[in-house]
Amino acid sequence: MDGMPAFADPANLEWDGLPPINGKMSLDFLQAVYRSPDQPLSVRMKAAIAALPYEAPKLAVTAIITEGDLAERLERAILRSSRVRSLPAPAPAQPPRPPIIEAQPTRPQAPMARLRRQWIIDL
Repeated sequence: MDGMPAFADPANLEWDGLPPINGKMSLDFLQAVYRSPDQPLSVRMKAAIAALPYEAPKLAVTAIITEGDLAERLERAILRSSRVRSLPAPAPAQPPRPPIIEAQPTRPQAPMARLRRQWIIDL
């Protein structure tokens, strides 16, 4: 051993686990990886996920408008919006007044009278 770890040895880096790839594009490589039964399932799944956007088109919505150009449609929209009537705002409703409760006056008491009775000693 010449001091090089086993994972860095060029002889260990060669790998013949894939079939020969026909094309030179990365999509061909990904297809070869996920089609190879020699690969672990996790590697094949990652390759299939990476290749999927290039194999199947994404669904998209396309609107085709045939009634004039953008300027003409904008002018018609501005004309329609100028014909809109504004409605007067309704008058704010007065909230109902709470009923008046008449209170009976009470006789004022000396502050802390109860405490004074309990703690102060007559001199």
